[in-house]
Amino acid sequence: MPGFCGRWRAPFFTRSRGTSLQRCARAPEDELRLRHSFSAADPGRAAGRPRPRRGLHALCRIVNHRVVKAGVTPQEFCPDSTVLEGLCRAYGGHIRTLFVLLASAMDRCDELPVTRAVVERTIRRQAIDLSLSLRPAHWDALRKIHASKAELADNPDLWNALIRNLLAFAYEDESGVWYDWNALLAAVPGVAK
Repeated sequence: MPGFCGRWRAPFFTRSRGTSLQRCARAPEDELRLRHSFSAADPGRAAGRPRPRRGLHALCRIVNHRVVKAGVTPQEFCPDSTVLEGLCRAYGGHIRTLFVLLASAMDRCDELPVTRAVVERTIRRQAIDLSLSLRPAHWDALRKIHASKAELADNPDLWNALIRNLLAFAYEDESGVWYDWNALLAAVPGVAK
């Protein structure tokens, strides 16, 4: 179960005991703990913040570990590593979403490997589903969060609703805490990035 970060009530994942990725990969999805500094979601990161390659590789290793446990080699599952990286970048920071994206991509395939077209269609569909309940005020607030990388201080009720519904996340890296919308929202057709 993810912990919650102080007054923001944001899912703020911490690494499970030990540093072994194999230990993380064996944990059930609802017990898997990843720190947002390990997040691969980085659409529009603030200037000067490097892409979190370490986190991206960790997520790909977790996915590949699950693929191997299913009796398939990573090459058979997805020979193009950039396709898997794209899926990992879109997950937004909530590990359950990554596994939902993976399951959805596999449901769209008649056979392996998972292709770029399937991943793009999966991400777009999940993004649309996530955005269905958003009103114009929500979109305005999310665009403001995305542009400023700061919490929405002027409307705490709306801020808490966005956090609670996994539409905005608190992230942490070596520079400190920053905020952004769920990375899936960037894939909604017609959304200005």
